[in-house]
Amino acid sequence: MSQSSSSSSSSSSKTIIFIIATLTVASATYICWDYFSKDNRKQNPKNKLELESAPEDLVIQPGPSPIPESNMPDTTPEEEAKDLGMTMEFTDPRGLVAKLTEQLTNIQSDEDLEAIAKLLGNGKTNSKHLEQLQKLFAEDRLKLSDEAFVQLIGELKVGKKSRWTVNLKDGSKMQLDITRQRDGNWKVEDVKLPISNIGADGNKLSSEEILKRRLLAEQKDAMNYTHNFMTVLTSLDFERARGMVNAENISDAKIAGLCILFEDGNYQINKEKPLQAIRLKEDISAFYANVISNDTEDQKGAQFSITAVRDSSEKPWKVDEINLDRLLEDYANRVAGGDVYYSPLINNPDGGETLVIYFEFDSEGLTKRTEKQLDIVARLLKLDKRKKVTLSGHTDAKGSDDYNQGLSKERAKAVMAYLRKIGVAKTQISTEGHGFSKPRRPDIKEDGTDDPSARRANRRTEIYLDF
Repeated sequence: MSQSSSSSSSSSSKTIIFIIATLTVASATYICWDYFSKDNRKQNPKNKLELESAPEDLVIQPGPSPIPESNMPDTTPEEEAKDLGMTMEFTDPRGLVAKLTEQLTNIQSDEDLEAIAKLLGNGKTNSKHLEQLQKLFAEDRLKLSDEAFVQLIGELKVGKKSRWTVNLKDGSKMQLDITRQRDGNWKVEDVKLPISNIGADGNKLSSEEILKRRLLAEQKDAMNYTHNFMTVLTSLDFERARGMVNAENISDAKIAGLCILFEDGNYQINKEKPLQAIRLKEDISAFYANVISNDTEDQKGAQFSITAVRDSSEKPWKVDEINLDRLLEDYANRVAGGDVYYSPLINNPDGGETLVIYFEFDSEGLTKRTEKQLDIVARLLKLDKRKKVTLSGHTDAKGSDDYNQGLSKERAKAVMAYLRKIGVAKTQISTEGHGFSKPRRPDIKEDGTDDPSARRANRRTEIYLDF
């Protein structure tokens, strides 16, 4: 082949390569332009019709761009809750607790249990809560109590933090401490779920062991312990109440007097505001206890204070002090027309408190009211035949000394007769009469006129509990 022919062939090959390269670059440029133009049209609503009307063979469909799991953004509790059709915005703690009880009544699957766990975790699932809920569900224990399944225990911080329990059918409780956030919504701060009734050996615990566990749990929390003490008192369970106090500082007479106040004043725990924390420390806690009388329509209620102490975090709480001043004032207004001296519990000159019942003028007869009070005293005495009581009769100043001495003895005997009638042994009772020698108040005012309210306070029989 000649040199000119070879050069011509080489030149033609270079021309073909150049054309192919040019076409390749142009094609790639068009594809890239179309891709980014499409992406821009997706973001720009004005280009929407353009994109939708473009021929399919000219529209490049980009595939998904996977994001590494480590770079995935965390979802917020609110977003997770929203995925379940839930809300985490509760402007009242009652709404939050009501939502929980609604979910408990509709459990069908693990998804429902997870929804409950998310509610308790403010949108986030706490694995420990979920595991415990699953155990309780497997034991068929997530059923609400037939009565009073929601209960406010009290305020840990006034207007900012409250404690609620959801009472279950088997007697166990779910406890929630709920706090108000800066935005005004209430969220769960702390949750205590019932523990499993299945032991380490896989067998169900005995009812005695289950009760023991519950009592131990209550003894370790000051508010729960104090609320339980109030419940015991208002149910007039003297023996249990007696076991919950420091006997060195709180007498049996004071506990009995409280039981009488609750019975006579028809007081019950104020469910809208049972307890209000005054002090919460490791070894001492104090609360205002609120009660309300079922005999009145004003629903104003009354208040007294309870202080509980313990030696260490491992020791149980004990009620160490009870201040009844405000409760006695309310009782006097309801029962005795404001006369604070007309009280079933008075200070004993020898120390401590003494129970007392009152009589009408020139009478040793008992009323229905005083019989109810003596019913409580009788229950205390019948708990232990070794317990004894001294009944001390008194009168006002009307009448001669001899007459009043006799009347005071008859009043003490009338009380003894009733106690004997309802089952108290004779060996447990002794009586004495003092006439008008030990008045609580002078029968005459400073201006020399008669004082009927003072005379009413003096017509009494004091009940000294000698145990």
